[in-house]
Amino acid sequence: MRKRRAFLINSTVLLLIIPLMLLLATYEDVSSQIIVAQSERTQVERTYRVVSYLEMDFEKALELSGKRAVVAAVDYVAVMRSFISPAYGVNNTISDLILTGTSSSMPGYDFNRVMKGQSVENWLVTIADKLREQGYEFLIANKGIDEIMRRNESARNSFLAKHINLTVAPLDSFRIVVLGRIPNATLKDLSGTVIYTGPLPRNGPTRSIISIRNLEDPLFSAMTGGRYQRSIRACSYPFPELIDRPIKVLEGKGSSTSSPVIGKYSPTLKGGYIFYGNSYPGSGADGYVLREGDTTGITKPAIVNTTLNGKKISPLDVFNDNDMGVLVFDGVSAGGGTPGGWCSNYQNWKHRKPITIDNTQNPNTLTDYQVKVELDSTNFDFSKAKADGSDIRFADSSCNSLPYWIEKWDTTTGKAIVWVRVPYIPAYSTTTIYMYYDNPSASSESDGTKVFDFFDDMETWTGWRKYGKGQVSQDSSRRYEGTYSAHKTKNNDPNGAWKALPKPLGRDIIVESWINRNSASTGGNWDRVGVVDDNGNGYGSAANIKGNKARIDVRTGMSASAHSYNTITTIPTDVWYLQRLIIMSNGTIRVELEYPEGTVVASGSITDTQYSNFTNYYIAGGYDYWVDLVRIRKYANPEPRVSAGAEETIPTSSTTYSNARAYDLQPFIDCIQDNRYFGIYGGWSFFERLEGSSTNHDAYVTLAHRMQDELGVKYGDKYYPIGLVSFMIPHANYDEKLFNLFNTLGISVEEGQSSVDYYFLNYYFKGGSKVSGFRVWGISQGVTSSGDLSTIPFFLDEDTAEAIFGKQGAEDLLQR
Repeated sequence: MRKRRAFLINSTVLLLIIPLMLLLATYEDVSSQIIVAQSERTQVERTYRVVSYLEMDFEKALELSGKRAVVAAVDYVAVMRSFISPAYGVNNTISDLILTGTSSSMPGYDFNRVMKGQSVENWLVTIADKLREQGYEFLIANKGIDEIMRRNESARNSFLAKHINLTVAPLDSFRIVVLGRIPNATLKDLSGTVIYTGPLPRNGPTRSIISIRNLEDPLFSAMTGGRYQRSIRACSYPFPELIDRPIKVLEGKGSSTSSPVIGKYSPTLKGGYIFYGNSYPGSGADGYVLREGDTTGITKPAIVNTTLNGKKISPLDVFNDNDMGVLVFDGVSAGGGTPGGWCSNYQNWKHRKPITIDNTQNPNTLTDYQVKVELDSTNFDFSKAKADGSDIRFADSSCNSLPYWIEKWDTTTGKAIVWVRVPYIPAYSTTTIYMYYDNPSASSESDGTKVFDFFDDMETWTGWRKYGKGQVSQDSSRRYEGTYSAHKTKNNDPNGAWKALPKPLGRDIIVESWINRNSASTGGNWDRVGVVDDNGNGYGSAANIKGNKARIDVRTGMSASAHSYNTITTIPTDVWYLQRLIIMSNGTIRVELEYPEGTVVASGSITDTQYSNFTNYYIAGGYDYWVDLVRIRKYANPEPRVSAGAEETIPTSSTTYSNARAYDLQPFIDCIQDNRYFGIYGGWSFFERLEGSSTNHDAYVTLAHRMQDELGVKYGDKYYPIGLVSFMIPHANYDEKLFNLFNTLGISVEEGQSSVDYYFLNYYFKGGSKVSGFRVWGISQGVTSSGDLSTIPFFLDEDTAEAIFGKQGAEDLLQR
């Protein structure tokens, strides 16, 4: 029994122990799994934190290096005064700077000046060290950072560029975007176990958006040689083509005898202003813009029943007191004149003549071309003009006043020669301008400096600098016309004097100088004048009156080599004769001598293509002789033919009722007075300004559109523009700094050159082609109670005007 009981006891105990053992075994297994899971979760969380930290730090590095890279690119162009090559591209240059802190497209630049070691390359070194301290190794494309950095600079840069994806692009006119990603990044622990492999960041490229507002615009320093700077500050109407335009316009019905009508707005009735309000307050204003009523009984220009976007509105809700206004009336005055096409600014002139410029034989369009108008008793009645011709004026068919210079006006012989600067003469076509006359109270506006590319009648002795040991001075003992001439008294060539041209000139120019050789001269016998660059390289005409010879000088460093000797049909000493030098784009250099005027007594030509940029007119050669009435004009082959048409008499005006528009230009004026920028589709982008060229415009637009699509930053279904434009107005009320610079450099503002910054700078400071622009009513054309706006040299080309004002606004506001 005992044995059995013992067995029973053991069995009972065993039955109790077995579940306990099983429970213990299960608990230990579960505990082991929990510990392993916790360890794995801890490792995952740690890995997640490390990768997230890497992503955030990479984003920060990209932002810091991106901002410094943009500033460094601006600094390079502004300080070195050298543009970044469009062939390489600003986007690639900034990408280089972000990646390595340097770029081959910025030669000679001290990169540490701005970058201060802030680059992705240096970030990699720093982050690799920090990760190593935490027990990790960081690899790119399976290469350790230390291994990458041991490569030579070229190989290292190539590796980084290949394995770190960077995109630098204009996002819109005022922002740049930088996208960055490392497509093949690896993290290992110190045992060599890979704990992460894949792209960094994991969820697509990190991005940094960089504003360029308040940065220096590099175009200005580079173009002006550091003499002028401007910061990029947006107008309060930054995207006029996309959102709101910087002008306000109300539509209505109106009546006026002339259009447009210019004046300041006022909500109170007073003379010299355009009244705006709900109803007609009575006479006393110069014009009216009214919410209600009709024009019956209103003798001044008036617009009534005003609407905005088709809805009736009071001008009191739109315009502001003292804002600049322009009233435009459809069907009144072709080009802003009175009925019959007579220009409103010439209503005090009783007669005019159409002057036809026939350019039908020329395949080239002529810009700012000096047209020679010859009058005689067969085509002009001299009795209807003042005796000295001081009442004549010229205007194009859009009533733009044209600068002119009277070379000759002789009522005794009935002959006159007048030069007129015409801004635009199309190829294979004719152009008509008008000569207005018969106003006894008018005074002369003849001005050769506004007509020719260079003009000096020696009446005002400014800008002349001695060259070598030359002595050239203002003198009254002999002169071709006026009171003074330039007299060279010492020493022989190349000693003399030179004077800077208003702007650099290229080929296809004619240099004309009137010269008088002293029969008692004791120095060298050659009279030598011409044009050279700042290093003394260029061409000149030369004549030896005593030896009856003429030739062409090719100058290198002002040292002359003589070419094409020609015999002169006798020109006496002590008389004025004309030297003409023609420098053609096809390589031909030609000299002609005239005596008397109109009779060529010597000529000769050579072919030489060495020099095509000229910045100075010089007087050199022997002594003593006098020089007067120097002018440089454009050359065309063939020259256009000019003829005067039948006389016209000013028509009688009549009141016309029409659709009309009232413009408030003050928002735009405020922006241009403060040198503010607009974002427009056709403008030069920030990248193009760093390149000094619009070569890559289309490529940058395409890149920006891709970025706007990827980032979802379009304006509805429309793309933001990337172009920028500001305006350059050398006038004390608009830009005193630019006004003073023009005065210091002796630059004369030319009628009709667009004020758009990139066109303006290229023309006046780099000798580029002219881009024709028009005066703007209410800004640079028209007379208000505060004065004549034509003293303000502001001109808009058609494309920019349409971008800012819209198609109708450009049509109404440009003085064509």
